[in-house]
Amino acid sequence: MKTNLKRLIALFLTAAALSSLAACGSPSSSGSQGSSGSTSSGDGTLAEEQKIVYNCVESSSYDPIRDEQTGETVAQMFEGVYCWDQGELVLGQGKSVEVSEDGLTYTITLRDDIYWSDGEPVTSDDFIYSWMRELDPNTAAKYVNNLYCIENAQAYNSGECDASEVGIKKVDDKVFTVTLSAPSVCFEELLAFKCYLPVRQDIVETYGESWSLSPETCIGNGPFKMVSYTPAEKMVLQKNEHYYGADDIIIEELEIRFITESSVEQIAYETGDIQIAVKPTAETCQKYSDEATYLTKLSTMWLVVDCQDDVLQDPRVRQALSMAIDRQALCDMLGGGETPAYSIVPKTEMDYSADEYFVDVYDPYFSESVEEAQALLAEAGYPDGAGFPEISYGTSSGTEYENVAQAICAMWKQNLGITCNIQVEDSSAFISHRKEQGYFDVARYTMAGSYSDPIVPLALYGSTDSANDSHYANPEYDALLEQARAEGDMDKKFDLYHQLDQMLTEDAAVIPLYYPSLKYLIKPTVQDVGINSTGMLEFKSAYVLAG
Repeated sequence: MKTNLKRLIALFLTAAALSSLAACGSPSSSGSQGSSGSTSSGDGTLAEEQKIVYNCVESSSYDPIRDEQTGETVAQMFEGVYCWDQGELVLGQGKSVEVSEDGLTYTITLRDDIYWSDGEPVTSDDFIYSWMRELDPNTAAKYVNNLYCIENAQAYNSGECDASEVGIKKVDDKVFTVTLSAPSVCFEELLAFKCYLPVRQDIVETYGESWSLSPETCIGNGPFKMVSYTPAEKMVLQKNEHYYGADDIIIEELEIRFITESSVEQIAYETGDIQIAVKPTAETCQKYSDEATYLTKLSTMWLVVDCQDDVLQDPRVRQALSMAIDRQALCDMLGGGETPAYSIVPKTEMDYSADEYFVDVYDPYFSESVEEAQALLAEAGYPDGAGFPEISYGTSSGTEYENVAQAICAMWKQNLGITCNIQVEDSSAFISHRKEQGYFDVARYTMAGSYSDPIVPLALYGSTDSANDSHYANPEYDALLEQARAEGDMDKKFDLYHQLDQMLTEDAAVIPLYYPSLKYLIKPTVQDVGINSTGMLEFKSAYVLAG
């Protein structure tokens, strides 16, 4: 079996990033390693009720290929060939994965003891059906580009070849092979991503688009299963008794609340109504410093800009908007460890060809300059903002997002004479409207990468990508993107990645803002909650102490 050294390097870096998390203990042994990698006393007594109540963002669907959120809740109910456990990538439904010497063919052998939450066995057919369903052009899956590394996957998705030509082949009920179009530094990580999770063909075809929204039909293969769902309020998951690792899971129930406002979440945490807060402000974290966890996650905050708008289609206007923002001032305002971003590629992404962080290889492709921004706007025909129409700025609700929107709009007003209309919506409505060309002029976009490859954010802006909320269409960018996907030489691949980053940034099709700092509040009685590099919570090793 060939070892993927670059993936091991990425995992090492992930583990290093996790070293700053708060200490977590073990009920059975002292000096155990929790999600933080810190030593704990381990002298606690388990609570009689093993239940964790925490906050999370609600999705309009929990079908892995329809989920428009981070995939955290989906990952509790579904599991891929690989999965995340205490921040480490480990085999999940897979028993073994063998890679050919040329790095192109993966032979995947599934475990013998894997079952769906209704007791039916999980087979190779389930994985093959799920991936081919996502690639089917009629499915219109939003994140289908994550499967384009598979041989002929993009061609099939574009209607250019038959399904039989896609590089996914069944060997038997527990073995299948996947052939890639070029070697990948992150395919093992992809196999844990929501786009690669299996679903049941009979369930999907019988119950249609709403199959994932009901406990009776949301049949998964993960450590927990849905037992109740009240939209806009909460979801309750219980331990899946058919999961192969069920005997090792201490937590019996997860109650997921859908609290959208940070202030409401803070009250729920302070009163003990929830045990984990996922959107505390910097001030709240300082107030409960002993219960706060910080992590620089694989994420970037940026603005999408409607490149098809009559005014914003001019790159000089978009560049002016970007240059007029004081990113350090935004980070200082947020006060939680955020750092300025001049690329949408997360700052913890590696350039394996240079053996350093991707964004550190070259200097930023633009600099902040109010004077230059004013000159560009005047050159575009709007001196001091004269004649410039009001900008609609879209954002989902939340203290951080709304404060950032107000700060940016104030900068544009002061520096460029441009007026904004801030439109705040709940998360589901906002994401839906952001996709519509012409609905917002600019809109907040936060991407938490689910695997370590700069292509993840850069691929969003291919002209045919369903996630291209900037409606950016540049044939040269598309050609570079396809070249990067097909390139097998790692040095050349990363050189193409840098060219894509430069083109996208200099065109200002997106406006990078900052790298978020992940902040959690976790009650001291809640132990060994795993947090991976994307910020998703894991509960397979978690437990609750009496107290």
